[in-house]
Amino acid sequence: MQKMYRNKRVEGTRIPGIIHNGSYFLTPIDVYEDGMVNCWDLVDLAGLIGKLESGWIVTDIPEGEHLSIFHLGYFKVTDAHWQFDAQAYYEYIVKVIKQLNPDFSNIDMHIKLQGGKTASEKCEDAYHAYLIYPSDYTRERLKEAYEQVPEHLRMYLGDMDNRDTDYIRIIYHPDEKREV
Repeated sequence: MQKMYRNKRVEGTRIPGIIHNGSYFLTPIDVYEDGMVNCWDLVDLAGLIGKLESGWIVTDIPEGEHLSIFHLGYFKVTDAHWQFDAQAYYEYIVKVIKQLNPDFSNIDMHIKLQGGKTASEKCEDAYHAYLIYPSDYTRERLKEAYEQVPEHLRMYLGDMDNRDTDYIRIIYHPDEKREV
């Protein structure tokens, strides 16, 4: 059998990051349009959360510890002001991905293949939770989930005739009642 290969060009960019692998290393973190992130290990967004939670990627360094900057030096941290916490750094990476891939296309497919729920499925779950327990809290969760669904896919949230109109009514016009 003859081996075949196919290459696909995936656009990306680099952002600064800190890897904690025994010591702290300032290193470029590669962020790709398909939602993959290379932080000395290629991970998807769920894997990125794991790297942040495990302390592999950190957003600050304790005073007295050292930061290694490849080909430049090894520096003791004495007084530092950090721009991100873990959640804000994750959100920053998602924002970078959305700049590379505004529709977030094909990212849900990676999540689905790994057994996770897509943004659309999470939104449908939030919609059903609101229908069962209508409150400001469940409406806000629905809004957050709805806004994570790429715009071009939102019309598929409802049925064929109404599309996402009920989602929009609940989120943006909560005083309007639905006719049944």
